[in-house]
Amino acid sequence: MKKRLRLGITLLACTPILTHANIWEELNSMPATQYDMGRIYTDITALELDKMLKGEKLKGSKYSFKEVASTSLEGGIGFKFSFEARGKYIDPADCNNFAASFKQRFVSSTFIKGIWPNLSAEQYDSLYKNFVFQVELVNTDNSAVMATCVAS
Repeated sequence: MKKRLRLGITLLACTPILTHANIWEELNSMPATQYDMGRIYTDITALELDKMLKGEKLKGSKYSFKEVASTSLEGGIGFKFSFEARGKYIDPADCNNFAASFKQRFVSSTFIKGIWPNLSAEQYDSLYKNFVFQVELVNTDNSAVMATCVAS
């Protein structure tokens, strides 16, 4: 009698686990799009860059890294770099310079091929040209965004 009772309790306890096992099979059967994979890759890369760069001074300037995040603008994906400085040092021209410079440094054919393998040369070229780099310049005095620009 006790064995049957234990067996019954064990089966009841395992039923939710068996039910949830089907969700893994269901998820495993759903393909992720190449866009989804790129988005995940940029999310992870942005988190790691944020950990490494947050608070670091930008050499040769009055700016420091405030935040690095992934972004999706107009259907494209990329990175958003936020820099902070005192209001009197913020120059809107720096925004475009930073965006172009960081795009050149961070986006390479190796980086793009690592995210999206098995594409044609034309597709890689198009991805490189359309990879988004957004820059924000933030005033440390009042946390206001003083300038925003995009290099894509």
